[in-house]
Amino acid sequence: MESFRIKPEIYFGDGALSALVRYQGQRVFIVADPFVVKSGMITHVTEQLPSCEIKIFDDIVPDPPIETIAKGILAFEQFKPSVVAAVGGGSAIDAAKAIRFFADGGKDSTLAAIPTTSGTGSEMTSFAVLTDKKTGRKYPVVMDDLLPEAAILDAALVKTVPPAVTADTGMDVLTHAVEAYVSTKASAFSDALAQKAVAYVFSYLESAYQGDDEARARMHEASAMAGIAFNAASLGLNHAIAHNLGGRLGLPHGRVNAILMPHVIAFNAEDKTAAARYAFLGAIARRAVQEGRAKRKATVGTIGAGNGNFYSTVSGGLGTVMPGVRDFIEQIERLMRCIHMPLDFKACGVAAEKIEEVKAAAAAGALLDGCMATNPRTVTAAQIEAMIVRSGGGSVWRQKYY
Repeated sequence: MESFRIKPEIYFGDGALSALVRYQGQRVFIVADPFVVKSGMITHVTEQLPSCEIKIFDDIVPDPPIETIAKGILAFEQFKPSVVAAVGGGSAIDAAKAIRFFADGGKDSTLAAIPTTSGTGSEMTSFAVLTDKKTGRKYPVVMDDLLPEAAILDAALVKTVPPAVTADTGMDVLTHAVEAYVSTKASAFSDALAQKAVAYVFSYLESAYQGDDEARARMHEASAMAGIAFNAASLGLNHAIAHNLGGRLGLPHGRVNAILMPHVIAFNAEDKTAAARYAFLGAIARRAVQEGRAKRKATVGTIGAGNGNFYSTVSGGLGTVMPGVRDFIEQIERLMRCIHMPLDFKACGVAAEKIEEVKAAAAAGALLDGCMATNPRTVTAAQIEAMIVRSGGGSVWRQKYY
Protein backbone atom coordinates (compact mmCIF):
# COMPACT_ATOMS: atom_id res chain seq x y z
CA MET A 1 0.00 0.00 0.00
CA GLU A 2 1.14 3.53 -0.77
CA SER A 3 0.03 6.89 0.58
CA PHE A 4 0.23 10.53 -0.48
CA ARG A 5 -0.27 13.40 1.92
CA ILE A 6 -0.28 17.13 1.26
CA LYS A 7 0.73 19.32 4.15
CA PRO A 8 1.04 22.27 4.81
CA GLU A 9 -2.04 24.31 4.04
CA ILE A 10 -1.11 26.58 1.13
CA TYR A 11 -2.02 30.26 0.74
CA PHE A 12 -1.05 31.82 -2.59
CA GLY A 13 -1.86 34.65 -4.94
CA ASP A 14 -2.10 38.39 -4.39
CA GLY A 15 -2.36 39.32 -0.74
CA ALA A 16 -1.46 35.85 0.53
CA LEU A 17 0.33 37.40 3.52
CA SER A 18 -3.06 38.37 4.93
CA ALA A 19 -3.33 34.71 6.01
CA LEU A 20 -1.15 35.72 8.97
CA VAL A 21 -4.25 37.28 10.56
CA ARG A 22 -4.99 33.91 12.14
CA TYR A 23 -2.01 34.40 14.47
CA GLN A 24 -3.21 37.66 16.02
CA GLY A 25 -2.50 38.06 19.74
CA GLN A 26 0.18 35.35 19.84
CA ARG A 27 3.92 35.34 20.53
CA VAL A 28 5.62 35.07 17.14
CA PHE A 29 9.26 34.04 16.74
CA ILE A 30 10.42 35.14 13.27
CA VAL A 31 13.43 33.39 11.74
CA ALA A 32 14.61 35.54 8.84
CA ASP A 33 17.47 36.12 6.46
CA PRO A 34 19.47 39.24 7.45
CA PHE A 35 18.69 40.79 4.06
CA VAL A 36 14.97 40.41 4.69
CA VAL A 37 15.36 42.48 7.86
CA LYS A 38 17.85 45.07 6.58
CA SER A 39 15.94 45.69 3.36
CA GLY A 40 12.72 46.34 5.22
CA MET A 41 10.99 43.40 3.54
CA ILE A 42 10.19 42.02 6.98
CA THR A 43 7.68 44.84 7.47
CA HIS A 44 5.40 43.13 4.93
CA VAL A 45 5.13 40.35 7.50
CA THR A 46 5.13 42.27 10.78
CA GLU A 47 2.44 44.71 9.63
CA GLN A 48 0.12 41.72 9.33
CA LEU A 49 0.70 40.96 13.04
CA PRO A 50 -0.16 44.24 14.83
CA SER A 51 -1.38 42.63 18.06
CA CYS A 52 1.44 40.09 18.36
CA GLU A 53 4.55 40.09 20.52
CA ILE A 54 7.38 39.53 18.07
CA LYS A 55 11.02 38.47 18.35
CA ILE A 56 13.19 38.37 15.23
CA PHE A 57 16.12 35.96 14.97
CA ASP A 58 18.12 36.90 11.87
CA ASP A 59 21.47 35.29 12.57
CA ILE A 60 21.04 33.19 9.44
CA VAL A 61 23.74 32.43 6.89
CA PRO A 62 23.54 30.37 3.68
CA ASP A 63 23.60 26.64 4.28
CA PRO A 64 22.92 27.09 8.02
CA PRO A 65 25.58 25.47 10.21
CA ILE A 66 24.77 23.53 13.36
CA GLU A 67 26.12 26.43 15.46
CA THR A 68 23.43 28.74 14.05
CA ILE A 69 20.73 26.24 14.96
CA ALA A 70 22.06 26.10 18.52
CA LYS A 71 21.85 29.91 18.83
CA GLY A 72 18.32 29.85 17.46
CA ILE A 73 17.25 27.16 19.91
CA LEU A 74 18.49 29.28 22.81
CA ALA A 75 16.61 32.35 21.54
CA PHE A 76 13.45 30.28 20.99
CA GLU A 77 13.54 28.81 24.50
CA GLN A 78 14.03 32.23 26.06
CA PHE A 79 11.11 33.77 24.13
CA LYS A 80 8.71 30.77 24.36
CA PRO A 81 6.63 31.50 21.23
CA SER A 82 3.41 29.85 20.13
CA VAL A 83 4.12 30.60 16.44
CA VAL A 84 7.31 30.38 14.39
CA ALA A 85 7.35 32.32 11.11
CA ALA A 86 10.19 31.46 8.72
CA VAL A 87 10.79 34.32 6.31
CA GLY A 88 13.47 34.01 3.64
CA GLY A 89 15.05 31.48 1.35
CA GLY A 90 15.69 27.82 1.99
CA SER A 91 18.35 28.51 4.61
CA ALA A 92 15.98 30.52 6.81
CA ILE A 93 13.16 28.00 6.44
CA ASP A 94 15.43 25.01 7.07
CA ALA A 95 16.87 26.75 10.14
CA ALA A 96 13.38 27.50 11.48
CA LYS A 97 12.36 23.88 11.02
CA ALA A 98 15.40 22.62 12.92
CA ILE A 99 15.11 25.21 15.69
CA ARG A 100 11.48 24.37 16.32
CA PHE A 101 12.11 20.62 16.18
CA PHE A 102 15.02 20.55 18.62
CA ALA A 103 13.95 23.30 21.04
CA ASP A 104 12.16 22.52 24.27
CA GLY A 105 8.50 23.28 23.64
CA GLY A 106 9.06 23.63 19.92
CA LYS A 107 6.64 20.90 18.93
CA ASP A 108 3.85 22.76 20.69
CA SER A 109 4.28 25.74 18.35
CA THR A 110 2.92 26.35 14.85
CA LEU A 111 5.29 26.88 11.91
CA ALA A 112 4.36 29.15 9.00
CA ALA A 113 6.87 29.19 6.13
CA ILE A 114 7.02 32.34 3.98
CA PRO A 115 9.56 31.92 1.15
CA THR A 116 11.19 34.99 -0.39
CA THR A 117 12.90 33.01 -3.16
CA SER A 118 11.47 30.47 -5.58
CA GLY A 119 13.64 27.40 -5.49
CA THR A 120 14.14 25.23 -2.45
CA GLY A 121 10.52 24.23 -1.93
CA SER A 122 11.44 23.96 1.74
CA GLU A 123 8.08 25.43 2.74
CA MET A 124 6.45 22.21 1.46
CA THR A 125 8.82 19.54 2.72
CA SER A 126 9.86 17.47 5.70
CA PHE A 127 13.50 18.10 4.74
CA ALA A 128 16.02 20.44 6.37
CA VAL A 129 19.63 20.67 5.23
CA LEU A 130 22.24 21.56 7.87
CA THR A 131 25.96 22.08 7.35
CA ASP A 132 29.07 20.99 9.20
CA LYS A 133 31.34 24.03 8.79
CA LYS A 134 34.49 22.01 9.50
CA THR A 135 33.96 19.53 6.67
CA GLY A 136 31.73 21.54 4.36
CA ARG A 137 29.38 18.58 4.22
CA LYS A 138 25.61 19.08 4.14
CA TYR A 139 23.36 16.81 6.17
CA PRO A 140 19.76 16.37 5.00
CA VAL A 141 17.45 15.77 7.96
CA VAL A 142 14.15 14.14 6.99
CA MET A 143 11.31 13.90 9.51
CA ASP A 144 7.56 14.44 9.21
CA ASP A 145 7.70 16.71 12.26
CA LEU A 146 9.68 19.22 10.19
CA LEU A 147 6.70 19.97 7.92
CA PRO A 148 5.25 23.46 8.42
CA GLU A 149 1.58 23.84 9.20
CA ALA A 150 1.19 26.70 6.69
CA ALA A 151 2.98 27.84 3.53
CA ILE A 152 2.35 31.42 2.42
CA LEU A 153 3.33 32.08 -1.20
CA ASP A 154 3.08 35.80 -1.79
CA ALA A 155 4.71 36.78 -5.08
CA ALA A 156 5.19 40.35 -3.82
CA LEU A 157 8.13 39.02 -1.80
CA VAL A 158 10.04 37.78 -4.86
CA LYS A 159 9.67 40.80 -7.14
CA THR A 160 13.09 42.21 -6.24
CA VAL A 161 15.10 38.97 -6.24
CA PRO A 162 18.33 39.53 -8.26
CA PRO A 163 18.51 37.77 -11.65
CA ALA A 164 21.40 35.49 -10.62
CA VAL A 165 19.45 34.26 -7.60
CA THR A 166 16.36 33.74 -9.77
CA ALA A 167 18.49 31.63 -12.10
CA ASP A 168 20.08 29.54 -9.34
CA THR A 169 16.83 28.91 -7.50
CA GLY A 170 14.90 28.27 -10.70
CA MET A 171 17.29 25.51 -11.72
CA ASP A 172 16.93 24.04 -8.24
CA VAL A 173 13.17 23.83 -8.90
CA LEU A 174 13.86 21.96 -12.13
CA THR A 175 16.25 19.54 -10.42
CA HIS A 176 13.69 18.81 -7.69
CA ALA A 177 11.00 18.06 -10.25
CA VAL A 178 13.21 15.95 -12.51
CA GLU A 179 14.60 13.85 -9.67
CA ALA A 180 11.15 13.32 -8.14
CA TYR A 181 9.86 12.17 -11.53
CA VAL A 182 12.53 9.48 -12.05
CA SER A 183 12.64 8.47 -8.38
CA THR A 184 11.97 4.83 -7.54
CA LYS A 185 9.28 6.15 -5.14
CA ALA A 186 7.46 8.20 -7.79
CA SER A 187 3.67 7.87 -7.89
CA ALA A 188 0.87 9.14 -10.09
CA PHE A 189 0.36 12.00 -7.62
CA SER A 190 4.01 13.10 -7.41
CA ASP A 191 4.31 12.67 -11.19
CA ALA A 192 1.48 15.12 -11.86
CA LEU A 193 3.10 17.81 -9.72
CA ALA A 194 6.59 17.16 -11.09
CA GLN A 195 5.36 17.39 -14.68
CA LYS A 196 3.59 20.68 -14.01
CA ALA A 197 6.66 22.10 -12.30
CA VAL A 198 8.87 21.16 -15.27
CA ALA A 199 6.40 22.79 -17.65
CA TYR A 200 6.36 25.97 -15.56
CA VAL A 201 10.17 26.17 -15.43
CA PHE A 202 10.50 25.96 -19.21
CA SER A 203 7.58 28.36 -19.71
CA TYR A 204 8.50 31.00 -17.15
CA LEU A 205 12.07 30.87 -15.82
CA GLU A 206 13.67 32.99 -18.52
CA SER A 207 10.95 35.64 -18.22
CA ALA A 208 11.27 35.58 -14.43
CA TYR A 209 15.02 36.05 -14.86
CA GLN A 210 14.25 39.13 -16.98
CA GLY A 211 12.01 40.52 -14.22
CA ASP A 212 8.49 39.68 -15.40
CA ASP A 213 6.19 39.72 -12.35
CA GLU A 214 3.70 37.16 -13.64
CA ALA A 215 6.53 34.77 -14.46
CA ARG A 216 7.98 35.26 -10.97
CA ALA A 217 4.59 34.34 -9.47
CA ARG A 218 4.39 31.18 -11.59
CA MET A 219 7.93 30.16 -10.58
CA HIS A 220 6.93 30.66 -6.93
CA GLU A 221 4.13 28.15 -7.51
CA ALA A 222 6.43 25.81 -9.44
CA SER A 223 8.82 25.74 -6.49
CA ALA A 224 6.01 24.64 -4.17
CA MET A 225 4.74 22.02 -6.62
CA ALA A 226 8.20 20.54 -7.03
CA GLY A 227 8.57 20.62 -3.25
CA ILE A 228 5.42 18.55 -2.74
CA ALA A 229 6.59 16.13 -5.45
CA PHE A 230 10.01 15.47 -3.98
CA ASN A 231 8.72 15.43 -0.43
CA ALA A 232 6.63 12.43 -1.49
CA ALA A 233 9.02 10.76 -3.95
CA SER A 234 12.41 11.96 -2.58
CA LEU A 235 15.37 12.91 -4.76
CA GLY A 236 18.40 11.14 -6.17
CA LEU A 237 22.01 11.20 -7.29
CA ASN A 238 21.96 14.84 -8.43
CA HIS A 239 21.20 16.16 -4.96
CA ALA A 240 23.35 13.55 -3.24
CA ILE A 241 26.40 14.90 -5.08
CA ALA A 242 25.37 18.55 -4.74
CA HIS A 243 24.93 18.22 -0.97
CA ASN A 244 28.54 17.08 -0.71
CA LEU A 245 30.13 19.21 -3.41
CA GLY A 246 28.56 22.67 -3.19
CA GLY A 247 30.01 23.57 0.19
CA ARG A 248 33.45 22.36 -0.82
CA LEU A 249 33.38 24.53 -3.95
CA GLY A 250 31.66 27.51 -2.34
CA LEU A 251 28.96 27.67 -5.01
CA PRO A 252 25.17 28.16 -4.75
CA HIS A 253 23.24 24.93 -4.38
CA GLY A 254 21.01 25.48 -7.42
CA ARG A 255 23.98 26.26 -9.65
CA VAL A 256 25.77 23.09 -8.58
CA ASN A 257 22.62 21.07 -9.26
CA ALA A 258 22.23 22.62 -12.70
CA ILE A 259 25.81 21.91 -13.75
CA LEU A 260 25.60 18.31 -12.54
CA MET A 261 22.18 17.62 -14.05
CA PRO A 262 23.14 16.78 -17.67
CA HIS A 263 25.79 14.34 -16.43
CA VAL A 264 23.44 12.69 -13.94
CA ILE A 265 20.69 12.37 -16.56
CA ALA A 266 23.15 10.79 -19.00
CA PHE A 267 24.24 8.31 -16.33
CA ASN A 268 20.74 7.41 -15.13
CA ALA A 269 19.45 7.06 -18.68
CA GLU A 270 21.22 3.71 -18.91
CA ASP A 271 18.16 2.52 -16.99
CA LYS A 272 15.37 2.01 -19.55
CA THR A 273 12.57 3.22 -17.30
CA ALA A 274 14.46 6.35 -16.32
CA ALA A 275 15.38 7.02 -19.95
CA ALA A 276 11.74 6.90 -21.03
CA ARG A 277 10.78 9.25 -18.21
CA TYR A 278 13.52 11.75 -19.07
CA ALA A 279 12.41 11.66 -22.69
CA PHE A 280 8.82 12.36 -21.67
CA LEU A 281 9.96 15.37 -19.62
CA GLY A 282 11.83 16.55 -22.70
CA ALA A 283 8.59 16.43 -24.66
CA ILE A 284 6.78 18.34 -21.90
CA ALA A 285 9.56 20.93 -21.84
CA ARG A 286 9.43 21.44 -25.59
CA ARG A 287 5.66 21.87 -25.56
CA ALA A 288 5.86 24.27 -22.60
CA VAL A 289 8.40 26.44 -24.40
CA GLN A 290 6.31 26.53 -27.55
CA GLU A 291 3.16 27.47 -25.64
CA GLY A 292 5.02 30.04 -23.57
CA ARG A 293 6.48 31.58 -26.70
CA ALA A 294 3.06 31.84 -28.30
CA LYS A 295 1.53 33.32 -25.17
CA ARG A 296 4.21 35.98 -24.77
CA LYS A 297 4.47 36.57 -28.52
CA ALA A 298 8.24 36.64 -28.15
CA THR A 299 11.07 34.24 -28.75
CA VAL A 300 13.02 32.57 -25.96
CA GLY A 301 16.30 31.99 -27.71
CA THR A 302 16.77 28.52 -29.15
CA ILE A 303 15.17 26.55 -26.34
CA GLY A 304 12.95 23.78 -27.62
CA ALA A 305 14.28 23.94 -31.15
CA GLY A 306 13.63 20.77 -33.05
CA ASN A 307 10.90 18.97 -34.87
CA GLY A 308 8.62 16.13 -33.98
CA ASN A 309 5.31 15.27 -32.46
CA PHE A 310 4.80 15.86 -28.73
CA TYR A 311 4.97 12.14 -28.04
CA SER A 312 7.52 11.17 -30.67
CA THR A 313 10.36 10.85 -28.18
CA VAL A 314 8.54 8.56 -25.75
CA SER A 315 7.25 5.81 -28.02
CA GLY A 316 9.09 2.73 -29.14
CA GLY A 317 12.12 1.06 -27.61
CA LEU A 318 15.25 2.47 -25.99
CA GLY A 319 16.69 3.32 -29.40
CA THR A 320 13.79 5.72 -29.87
CA VAL A 321 13.92 7.03 -26.33
CA MET A 322 17.61 7.93 -26.20
CA PRO A 323 17.29 10.77 -28.74
CA GLY A 324 14.57 12.12 -26.45
CA VAL A 325 17.00 12.02 -23.52
CA ARG A 326 19.58 13.88 -25.57
CA ASP A 327 16.95 16.43 -26.55
CA PHE A 328 16.02 16.98 -22.90
CA ILE A 329 19.66 17.52 -21.93
CA GLU A 330 20.10 19.98 -24.78
CA GLN A 331 16.97 21.89 -23.75
CA ILE A 332 18.28 22.15 -20.18
CA GLU A 333 21.60 23.51 -21.41
CA ARG A 334 19.90 25.99 -23.74
CA LEU A 335 17.79 27.22 -20.84
CA MET A 336 20.96 27.61 -18.76
CA ARG A 337 22.51 29.73 -21.50
CA CYS A 338 19.42 31.93 -21.71
CA ILE A 339 19.67 32.71 -17.98
CA HIS A 340 23.46 33.10 -18.17
CA MET A 341 24.08 30.01 -16.06
CA PRO A 342 27.60 28.52 -16.35
CA LEU A 343 27.60 25.06 -17.93
CA ASP A 344 30.56 23.76 -15.94
CA PHE A 345 32.54 24.49 -12.81
CA LYS A 346 35.46 25.89 -14.78
CA ALA A 347 33.17 28.71 -15.94
CA CYS A 348 32.39 29.36 -12.26
CA GLY A 349 36.08 29.98 -11.57
CA VAL A 350 36.79 26.57 -10.04
CA ALA A 351 40.22 25.26 -11.00
CA ALA A 352 40.72 21.67 -12.13
CA GLU A 353 43.07 21.21 -9.19
CA LYS A 354 40.23 22.03 -6.78
CA ILE A 355 37.99 19.47 -8.44
CA GLU A 356 40.69 16.84 -8.02
CA GLU A 357 41.14 17.84 -4.39
CA VAL A 358 37.48 17.43 -3.39
CA LYS A 359 36.13 14.73 -5.70
CA ALA A 360 36.90 11.71 -3.52
CA ALA A 361 35.40 13.16 -0.35
CA ALA A 362 32.36 14.46 -2.24
CA ALA A 363 31.80 11.06 -3.85
CA ALA A 364 32.13 9.25 -0.54
CA GLY A 365 29.66 11.63 1.09
CA ALA A 366 27.22 11.28 -1.81
CA LEU A 367 27.09 7.52 -1.37
CA LEU A 368 26.00 8.04 2.24
CA ASP A 369 23.43 10.69 1.39
CA GLY A 370 19.80 9.72 2.02
CA CYS A 371 18.79 10.88 -1.46
CA MET A 372 20.70 7.96 -2.99
CA ALA A 373 18.09 5.45 -1.82
CA THR A 374 15.62 6.47 -4.54
CA ASN A 375 17.97 7.04 -7.48
CA PRO A 376 17.00 4.86 -10.45
CA ARG A 377 20.53 3.45 -10.87
CA THR A 378 23.11 2.23 -8.41
CA VAL A 379 26.41 4.05 -8.64
CA THR A 380 29.98 3.61 -7.45
CA ALA A 381 32.35 6.17 -5.97
CA ALA A 382 34.48 5.99 -9.12
CA GLN A 383 31.47 6.79 -11.31
CA ILE A 384 30.55 9.77 -9.13
CA GLU A 385 34.11 11.06 -9.24
CA ALA A 386 34.06 10.78 -13.03
CA MET A 387 30.83 12.82 -13.20
CA ILE A 388 32.33 15.48 -10.95
CA VAL A 389 35.43 15.70 -13.15
CA ARG A 390 33.34 15.95 -16.33
CA SER A 391 31.24 18.67 -14.68
CA GLY A 392 34.47 20.57 -14.09
CA GLY A 393 34.74 21.26 -17.80
CA GLY A 394 37.21 20.57 -20.52
CA SER A 395 35.85 17.19 -21.67
CA VAL A 396 33.41 16.22 -24.38
CA TRP A 397 31.27 14.12 -22.06
CA ARG A 398 28.62 13.21 -24.63
CA GLN A 399 31.16 11.09 -26.50
CA LYS A 400 31.35 8.95 -23.36
CA TYR A 401 27.60 8.38 -23.09
CA TYR A 402 26.28 8.70 -26.62
